[in-house]
Amino acid sequence: MTNLTDHEMEMKRELAFRRGYLHGAEAVVACVGAHLSRSDREALSKWLAGELRLWAGELQCDPAPPVAPEL
Repeated sequence: MTNLTDHEMEMKRELAFRRGYLHGAEAVVACVGAHLSRSDREALSKWLAGELRLWAGELQCDPAPPVAPEL
């Protein structure tokens, strides 16, 4: 029996979800960024550009998104 994620349509949906999650996280950081300290903004920017972007582009990563840095 195959897993749902072995089907092309499910994989496309998963990648679309991950891209949407990334865009949503970027939008939240853009909205609250002006109210954060410089070090907090840098930590979130590093997380967005690194771990989260990698997770959003690959299905081989953990199914759960990487945990955001604690501010």
